[in-house]
Amino acid sequence: MSLSAGEIVLGRYEIDGFLSAGGMGSVYRAHHRTLGLPVVVKIVSFEGEADVRARFEREAMLMARVRHPCVVRILDYGILDDQRPCIAMELAEGQDLSNLIREKGALPWREALRIVDGVAAGLTALHGAGVLHRDLKPANVVYAP
Repeated sequence: MSLSAGEIVLGRYEIDGFLSAGGMGSVYRAHHRTLGLPVVVKIVSFEGEADVRARFEREAMLMARVRHPCVVRILDYGILDDQRPCIAMELAEGQDLSNLIREKGALPWREALRIVDGVAAGLTALHGAGVLHRDLKPANVVYAP
């Protein structure tokens, strides 16, 4: 079940539009209705897998505690009326690394090293909080020069 622009999620996030879909669910651009802040809303779509749902909830709670400039902050977590888990997270402005590489090709080594350092620092912060990133790939790295 996909969401449309204007729908309200968790009582406070208004969907602006669809961003992407993956193996775990769908991702939408939205905004906090009261504060006006842009956010990303991820709706997880798996059915009947209580262990996966429990792991997702546990990771959302752990990630909400992580404060690092290289890690997107989790702002909210909840269960939708149809029982799908949902998280709201800060919107990271920039371009995903896979698109950057597709557009520019190989990056200068100093820039590539800066990106790898940021990814490693973010992963260190996540691991320190007990979170194991299960989907690390260029499409999940936001490049903000």
